[in-house]
Amino acid sequence: MFDKWLQLPAHKYLHLLGCLLIGVGLPLNKVVMSIGTIWVIANVVIEGDYKTYLKNLKNNRVFLLISGLFLLHFVSVFWTEDITYALGDIRSKLPLLIIPMALIAKPLEKEFITIVLYGFILSVATTSFINVGLFYSNGHFSDGTDIRYMSLFGSHIRYGLIVLFGLAASLYFVKRTNKLSWLWIIPAGWFLIYTAIAQVMSANFALIIMLLGLVVYKIFQIKSKQLKIGTSLLALLLFSSISYFLYSEIKPSTNKINFGKLEQLTSLGNQYYHDTTILIFENGNHVMTYIQEDELRVEWNTSSAISYDSLDLKGQQIFGTLIRYMTSKGLRKDHEGFRQLTEQDIRNIEIGIPSIRYIENPFTARIDGITHQIQYYFAGGPSSGHSLLQRFEHWRAGAHILKTNWLFGVGTGDVQKEFDKAYNTINTDLELTQRNRAHNQFLTFWVTFGVLGLLILVLFSRQILVNAAKHKHTLGICFALIAITSFLPEDTLETQQGVTFIAFFIGLFPEVNRRIRN
Repeated sequence: MFDKWLQLPAHKYLHLLGCLLIGVGLPLNKVVMSIGTIWVIANVVIEGDYKTYLKNLKNNRVFLLISGLFLLHFVSVFWTEDITYALGDIRSKLPLLIIPMALIAKPLEKEFITIVLYGFILSVATTSFINVGLFYSNGHFSDGTDIRYMSLFGSHIRYGLIVLFGLAASLYFVKRTNKLSWLWIIPAGWFLIYTAIAQVMSANFALIIMLLGLVVYKIFQIKSKQLKIGTSLLALLLFSSISYFLYSEIKPSTNKINFGKLEQLTSLGNQYYHDTTILIFENGNHVMTYIQEDELRVEWNTSSAISYDSLDLKGQQIFGTLIRYMTSKGLRKDHEGFRQLTEQDIRNIEIGIPSIRYIENPFTARIDGITHQIQYYFAGGPSSGHSLLQRFEHWRAGAHILKTNWLFGVGTGDVQKEFDKAYNTINTDLELTQRNRAHNQFLTFWVTFGVLGLLILVLFSRQILVNAAKHKHTLGICFALIAITSFLPEDTLETQQGVTFIAFFIGLFPEVNRRIRN
């Protein structure tokens, strides 16, 4: 319409502006992201070239699979009870349908895609600098504040995935023939540092899968058989070395203690508490032996303004943080061991640092934390307050629901209600605010829509990866791997930022949404 009035390709540039708003808004805020979405849809509708739109959408497998997922939301309303919840869920998933539909119907020109990626990277870089800058300037790196509060522009989980894709996009531009293309290593390096600092489990998991996927893809691209075999062996050796390092980091050790020869009394003559049935370790030392709580209480209350029976600055019991920290230093948890702590050690415990390893090697702190969570969970400890353990409970509840609803699911309106029932049935110790959906997109869709919902999501995931690989589009492969990996520990499609991230880049890259015709 505007093209005819103005005698200019106005809709082409309006399309670019809308996409740029979405790209910039993804890491920034929902308002800009929503304005961009409305802008793109409105521009396509006003232009009104519906014949071309239908031609582009026709036989597009990715769009058909997305349409199938969205159709299931409407169909499942017929066997759901909470219609209000169902309509709210459909509304939140709307970007998954309308954004790819608009961008597949009216693809953005190739040079414009580059501009959108520039804007996206700039927005990610700016917001990530602000995150770290404010977190550091306010002293939060040293006062024990949860690292998740570093993300000021949305969920730390979704933002972590967006930063990771910013890393992939920056490396994509390094390959350009421009003499200054090497400068893209700078934002790529920063995004890698940010991913390490933020300690977002989903992002780190996706980074590992993305790198492994790219290595496998590149090996298959090698034509020389000898070179392919040599590269494969080298990659296998490297992967084995990294795996061994990680295993040595998380493997619990009992070499430093003989459970059969434990001393029973402290130097003051008080009885030690030993529990050799709970196999929890810190830095290779057993946590639940050589504990004399009465002596610890006296020593702590004379050294700290925070009561021994109170909480540290992270909301954890002082006692738990104290014995873990002392164990990590190889100290007995009695008056003699306590007196070997420095003033800085006392401060570390007050702010909630549970292990000396978190200070000595902050880059393995997340691994240590996950290891302790797993040990604690299988030793019978509570799952509340630990992100990974909460997921174990989410998955357990989802598996319980599937026992009686595996074929057709519970319907889009009754998902949360059924999860609430399941948590009560399995006697979870999760707090009410932590009793969420499955935190696994495949499991959530299976619970919601039954086998058909799971099948369509699997086919959809496979299709975007296969399309990118057949088109030899490295950035598309990275996106597909990040998206699919995010579905495993998260319900990525259940939030506006997550669903818009997936929908936007599926629509933006023709190499992802269109297959090569044989």
